[in-house]
Amino acid sequence: MPGGRIFRLSFLAVLLVLAACGSSVSLISDVNEEQANTIIEVLQQHDIKAAKEKTGSGSFQITVDPQQIGEAIHTLSMAGLPRERLQSIGDIFKKEGLISSPFEERVRYAYALSQSLQDTINQISGVISSRVHIALPEARSVTPQTPSASVLVLYNPQTDANRNGPTIRKMVSNSIPGLTYDRISVAFMPTGPEKDTDAVNSQDDESGLSAPPAHGIHWTILAVILALSAVAALSGIGWKFSNSFRRISSRVISRTH
Repeated sequence: MPGGRIFRLSFLAVLLVLAACGSSVSLISDVNEEQANTIIEVLQQHDIKAAKEKTGSGSFQITVDPQQIGEAIHTLSMAGLPRERLQSIGDIFKKEGLISSPFEERVRYAYALSQSLQDTINQISGVISSRVHIALPEARSVTPQTPSASVLVLYNPQTDANRNGPTIRKMVSNSIPGLTYDRISVAFMPTGPEKDTDAVNSQDDESGLSAPPAHGIHWTILAVILALSAVAALSGIGWKFSNSFRRISSRVISRTH
C-alpha cells in the first residue's frame, strides 16, 4: 500500500538524519596513547564526550560530537593540550658525522638538559607548559664562568602552581653541574581560566541537570521535519502531510525557547 511505503520511507529518513546528527568528528590526530588518554580525561571533566581511535602504530586520534567541537578546542587550549613533543637525550645525541666539535657537543648537551627539565616541570600539577634555557660556559675558557638557567612556566591560575618556584629552582640546580641556586631565574605566567563558562554550549536548568545546546536541538528537529516533509512531498499524497509537519515544527521550536 502507498501509505505503508511512505511510512517506511519516512522512518528510514528519520534514522539517516539522526545518525548524521550523532556522528563524531576528528578533533586531534597523530598523538600517542598517553596524550590521547590525558586529552580524553580533560574533555570528560568538562562534560565533553570524546573517544580515541587507533590510526597507526602507536598513533591515535580523538573524536568528539560536532556540536561540542568549539568547546573542546577551547578547553584543550586552556589546558595546553596536546603537549609539545619533546626530544629525548638519545634522539638529540644521534651523531650524523664521525667527529663533533666541542661547540656542537656543548649545544646538544644543553638542549638535551633543557628538554629533559621541561618534561619534568610539565608534570607538576597546574603547569600547562614550560621553557628552560640553559647557558653553559666553555670548558677551556680563560676566565672562570658559571652556568645559568632561565625557566618560564605557563600555569593555570585556578591552581597554586606558581608557588613551586623554590622546588623548580632546586630541581634545575641539582640537574646541572656547577649551577648555583642564585643563577636560576623562574618566571610564572597565567594562561587563563581552566574552564570558561561563557564558552560552554550547554545550559543548566533549575534542577541542576545539564541540557543540550538550544541551537543544536533546533537544527536536529528541523532536519528531521524537513526529511519527513520531503518524503511526503515526493510521495504525491499530499501537501496536507507536509503542512501538518510545518505546524508541528513551529510548536516544538517555540517550546524550546
